[in-house]
Amino acid sequence: MRVSAAIRTLVPADGAAPSRLPSVTCSILSTLQTLPPPERPSGVRVKDLCALFPPPPSTLDPFAAHLSAGLVMEVISSPQCQKNPLPALQFFRWAAARFSPTAACYAAVVDLLLSHQLFSAAESLLSAVAASSAWPTHHDFLAAKFIARFGDLGDIRGAIDWFQRRRGSLGRYSHGAILRVLVRANRVQLARAVFDQIVEDGRVEPDVTACTTLIRGYCKLGLLAEAEEIFQAMSCRPNLVTYNTLIDGYCRKGMMGSARSTVDLMLQREDCSPDAVTFTILISGFSRLGEPAKARSCLEEMVRRWNLQPNLQTYNAVISGLCAAGDVKAASDMMARMRLDAIKTDVITHTCLVKGLCAAGRPDEGAEHLREIALKGTELDSMAYGPVVKEYCRVGRLGDAMGALDEMRSRNIAPHVSLFNALLAALAENGELGKAAWLLREMPRRGCRPNFLSYSFVIAGLCRRPGRMGEVEELVAALRRAGHRPDAGMYGAVMDGLCSEGELAMAATVFREAVAEGLAVREAAFEGLVKGICSLGGQAQARKLFDEMRTQLPKLQTGAYRRILESHLHR
Repeated sequence: MRVSAAIRTLVPADGAAPSRLPSVTCSILSTLQTLPPPERPSGVRVKDLCALFPPPPSTLDPFAAHLSAGLVMEVISSPQCQKNPLPALQFFRWAAARFSPTAACYAAVVDLLLSHQLFSAAESLLSAVAASSAWPTHHDFLAAKFIARFGDLGDIRGAIDWFQRRRGSLGRYSHGAILRVLVRANRVQLARAVFDQIVEDGRVEPDVTACTTLIRGYCKLGLLAEAEEIFQAMSCRPNLVTYNTLIDGYCRKGMMGSARSTVDLMLQREDCSPDAVTFTILISGFSRLGEPAKARSCLEEMVRRWNLQPNLQTYNAVISGLCAAGDVKAASDMMARMRLDAIKTDVITHTCLVKGLCAAGRPDEGAEHLREIALKGTELDSMAYGPVVKEYCRVGRLGDAMGALDEMRSRNIAPHVSLFNALLAALAENGELGKAAWLLREMPRRGCRPNFLSYSFVIAGLCRRPGRMGEVEELVAALRRAGHRPDAGMYGAVMDGLCSEGELAMAATVFREAVAEGLAVREAAFEGLVKGICSLGGQAQARKLFDEMRTQLPKLQTGAYRRILESHLHR
């Protein structure tokens, strides 16, 4: 009765056709909340349960007069249904029994089910679409969503298996989807095998999107010869995206002549002129090669010859090249030109300028620039501060580097681990090991977990200072608790420190641990251990350590180690 009363309030009194109102959707959602959950048969998993849903009760029938594709889409896209897809599926099955949902309705509910990994329920809808002749291509369009979802989950094998089991009924959307999944996962050779299979079958002709996807995969890996092969063999006409993809591959490899030649190919076609993306790619390529003059020439060409408007990415590419070349003034002038073109700078623009200032030995100006733009509302990040911190470390201004990190903390910016590592390495090199150890412990409180290098810089520095091996032992234990393992260099540094303090037994233990881990310490560390042991008359023990290393590391070339051993055995 409650639902019927709600519906009556929505029906016009004059008997006119009811118009759908937002409150209809709210009433449906409220009703869905009152429906009892379906019983779960023994042994049926939750992800398969919705495939067994019985027809929903007649509680929803008062809403039948309001059914439309728009109403169905509103219900499915509501936050309530996006969070819990089972009531959405109940509603959809009820609606589908009373009117013909559109292709968009099916796509919306399939998207919802796949987002919750309810593949079985989604497949039941896919089968319903396959049985319909209303949308001959929509089955393939929906099938591509399954493949894409497997890819989003990182389940490459699942995507391939799903595709192969249904390949005979799939079309260009699904074939394109499997290629995109494989290319995104850098499984380009497998993508090529699928592509060749498509060509060999002849049932689905690869379209421009499929060819471009494979070209992009080869370009990502720098395999330009293979990308060119696909480009030359295309049975369809390349489009602007295809050309830009190949040009980007050339530019990333520094093959600017080939990139320019590809642009010339575009110019031979009246329907495929270069666009702002094309020129931005070229400008980025010249900037990476340290040729800012050619980058600026490309900028002028796109504006004057092609009447194209540079965008933010275009200007950032030019400014990056100018700053890398040390021409900070020209970069500042380019930023002024951006403002005249009504293009607002972003944090990347300013980061490029700060890099240029620091490369020119002007870190103070870089730091001041960051403060100025922060006051103007630019949201800074760790990359913006990176050049300042690293340049301060390079020139030995460690207090200023720490000050920059403190400034980041005051702005709630978590520094990247590389910034901490730069300061840790500089502190260790400068002999300020107390500060280095403190900073290492401080890192987690500043939103950054130390990595292996963080520990390595401090441990190596402590090993070079007398009386600090107790701290080394604590840090090595902390390193292991953090999930890292010492490498051969760290084992060697610890051995050096122990030998310098006369702790030869402990140094031998560390040596055995390294060997047990399959690691060979450097020759100098081995010599320090052997020299110390032999000086105390432990020639037999030194020989035993060598024999253990040779036995446990059979692939190690031990000639140099043997010569070190023999030289100390006979002294």
